Amino acid sequence: MFVRNGANALQEWLETQGVQNMQSINKSLKAATRGPNNIPQMNKPVALSSAPATAFYCVSLNPAIDTRLILKGFLPGRVNRVEEVYRTPGGKAAHVAMALKGLGATPTWIGFSGGATGSELIAGLRRLGIETLPISTGQPTRVNLEIVDTREK
Repeated sequence: MFVRNGANALQEWLETQGVQNMQSINKSLKAATRGPNNIPQMNKPVALSSAPATAFYCVSLNPAIDTRLILKGFLPGRVNRVEEVYRTPGGKAAHVAMALKGLGATPTWIGFSGGATGSELIAGLRRLGIETLPISTGQPTRVNLEIVDTREK
C-alpha cells in the first residue's frame, strides 16, 4: 500500500494511528540507536539474582572416544610398546561440555551413542559430573586414536 501511494499514504496511516508528525518517531528511533553508548559493559560484574542459571546444551552428532597411546620411541613398521593408555569422551560437544564443567557451569550433553564405546562415552561424561541425554544407535560410537611419542629428539 505504501509503496504504491508513496509518503502521503504513510503519513495518513500514521495520523490514523495517533502519530501527529514524523518528528516524534524520529526522536524515539534516535533514542534506540545502537552505538558505543548503548552497548552494555561486559566486564562489569552482574548483580546476583534469584533468577535461574543459564542452561547449556551441547549437542553432538558425531561423538567419539579419544584414545591416546603414550610410548617412548615410535618406530614405524616395528613392534612398539605402549607405556600408558588414556581413553576420554571425545567430539566437539563433549569437549565443550567438559570445558563448561571446568568453568563451573552445569552443561547437558545430548548425542548419539552406541555399543560398548557409546556406553564408555556416557559413563565417562557422567563420571565428570556432566548430565547426559544419550540417543541410542545401532552402530558403535567411533574411536579416535592419537599416538604420542615422548622420546626426546
